[in-house]
This record gives sequence, C-alpha cells and structure tokens, in this order.
Amino acid sequence: MIPVGSFLDGIIIKDFGARPSIILEGIAQVITAFFYLVLFIKQKNKS
Repeated sequence: MIPVGSFLDGIIIKDFGARPSIILEGIAQVITAFFYLVLFIKQKNKS
C-alpha cells in the first residue's frame, strides 16, 4: 500500500499542491482511528 500511496501522493502534489495531500492523509488517519475504535469496542463487549 505504501508504494501506491507514495505514487498517488506524488501525482496529487505535482498537479494540485501539498494541501490536498495533507487533507487526504488527515482523512485517512481519522478513518483508521475510527476503525480501531470500533474494533476495540467490539473486543471489549466480547469479554
């Protein structure tokens, strides 16, 4: 995934500048955090 992300990031930065790349990374981090929060809650409810 990292090589694909780096490749796409390079295209985004070249065509649109750094701001959209930073925004997309932030969105990805929020989605990842939410995903792990859901997993944590499910695991806690199993016990």
